[in-house]
Amino acid sequence: MAKHRRSFSKEWELTYFCVEDDDSARCLVCSEKLICKKYNIERHHKSRHANLTTLEGPMRAEKLAELLEERQAVIESASQSIREDRLTPEAAVRTSFKIAHKIAMRGKPFTDGEFVKECMTEAAEILCPTMVPKFASVALSPATIQRRIVELADDVSQQLHAKGKTVVAFSVAVDESTDDTSVAQVAVFVRGVEENLEEFEELLAMVSLDGQTTGEITADAIESALENAGFPLDRMFSLATDGAPSMTGRFAGVVARLRLKVKAAGAATDLIGVHCIIHREALCSKVVRLKSVMDVVTKTINFIRVKGQGLNRREFQTLMKDMEMEHTDLPFYTEVRWLSCGKTLKRFFEMRDEIALFMEMKQFPVDELKDPVWVRNLAFLTDITGHLNDLNVQLQGRGKLIVDLLDLVKAFLLKLDLWKMQLQEHDYSHFNCLKSMSYSDIDDNDMFIHSLQDLISAFNHWFSDAEPLDSLLQIFVAPFAVKPTEVAADLQMEIIDLQCDRQLKERFRLSKDLPSFYKLLPRLRFPKLHLIAARVMCMFGSTFVCEQFYSLMNITKSKYRSAISNENLQASLRLMCAQKIVPNIDRIVSRKRCQVSGGTSSSSSN
Repeated sequence: MAKHRRSFSKEWELTYFCVEDDDSARCLVCSEKLICKKYNIERHHKSRHANLTTLEGPMRAEKLAELLEERQAVIESASQSIREDRLTPEAAVRTSFKIAHKIAMRGKPFTDGEFVKECMTEAAEILCPTMVPKFASVALSPATIQRRIVELADDVSQQLHAKGKTVVAFSVAVDESTDDTSVAQVAVFVRGVEENLEEFEELLAMVSLDGQTTGEITADAIESALENAGFPLDRMFSLATDGAPSMTGRFAGVVARLRLKVKAAGAATDLIGVHCIIHREALCSKVVRLKSVMDVVTKTINFIRVKGQGLNRREFQTLMKDMEMEHTDLPFYTEVRWLSCGKTLKRFFEMRDEIALFMEMKQFPVDELKDPVWVRNLAFLTDITGHLNDLNVQLQGRGKLIVDLLDLVKAFLLKLDLWKMQLQEHDYSHFNCLKSMSYSDIDDNDMFIHSLQDLISAFNHWFSDAEPLDSLLQIFVAPFAVKPTEVAADLQMEIIDLQCDRQLKERFRLSKDLPSFYKLLPRLRFPKLHLIAARVMCMFGSTFVCEQFYSLMNITKSKYRSAISNENLQASLRLMCAQKIVPNIDRIVSRKRCQVSGGTSSSSSN
């Protein structure tokens, strides 16, 4: 027998302030659900809302309208909440890309996506249980993370290619190193300057070479990477390398081969080869490493840190703590990472008395620590190595102008001359370790003076090739000071016009740096000066970006992730090394047909 359906009478809305709700009625005042029978509705109204029974005529109609408006607002609010609680496919995919980007930027394995998802859902279950389905719908499987990272890197690469077609001038920095699986990885970075003199410095390519890495192979790989990215060879101005023979060989080196290719492409000037300034400074520093000092320091530190399977080190640390020393350990020194030499020597000098005591306790006395002449040499080596370390740190960093790096080197040479003169007069103002010793221990400075002279000669030798650049750099640095007769004929008129323009002279004086001034310089009026600025600004002064790249590569492709493919490695490193170019996630997502994941992270967008 069919169930009888009770009908709702429209007049009950005004009489009892209720509305139809499916097969039932609902009170507009208290929202209670009622049986759709007049008796039940009337009893509810009179017993629960007796105060409203006295309303009549227009007042009752006005009250009904008010209650209906409130109900509609509640319904719309509930609908909005439901819509907000439902994660759209686009939002899920966008979240997936954001997390993949973070994983790549930290050099983490692709499997970390699943771990992140577990953490998100666990947190949601405690903080906002109703949101758990949202987090569960984000696709973060290893395969999905891998695809996301490749897509993000491709987007960065496409943006770089677009810039390559419009550069005024660009330069390249290149270096080579092997990864954890002994594959030679050539890092190629590009620094370009656009028409508005805005700079960008990005990873152009990581070229994996399984066989020989000759100058010809490397040069061809760089040329191919530039062509694929749309960088015109005739606008390539300089190439920075570490100075290895395969890079700088006169005929077969990478620089020589690319110089021919650039010339064949129709470049107006010869390609300039730049030997990394940081590397040259490291070569100079080798002339002052006193072997008699370093051998003793290295041998002593190795005894404390290595021998005895760590027992000596633990005992040394305990002794230092008992003596309430500021430092309780000694850092390692490695020849490859020569910056550690300065820190090692400084710590060794500061703790020399305590080290001597410990070595005597272990019955391995270091006689040199009791020799005033040897300790004096240690003090000098500590001081001068500290100065070299300070210079090295100043030379490091991305985006630095080559003129600024060369100025730092020039200033250091002048300091060496000053220190040499001061040591001749027994003035130790800039040698704190030597100054801390008694005067009787440092009565002979001849060896120190000779060491400084050797250092001066080394700097003059390794930086002699900077002189051909001086005229170009001088125009860039001091365009109002150069003489028109000392510049090329096609530049003379612009120099005169510039030097006679009072407003531009004032702008130059007020500019915070040189690039800021040249960005304000009218390009159509001063095209030659504009081009000179672009060429100088695009030059790499060092291969620091490549060294930084290899540090990141060793983190990303460690012994625990040695199976990562070259494609995935390059994609991760491209994102890690990106500076001004960032992936456009919104654009990537807008091009995709999205779907949300299920309860696990096994599904993703197409």
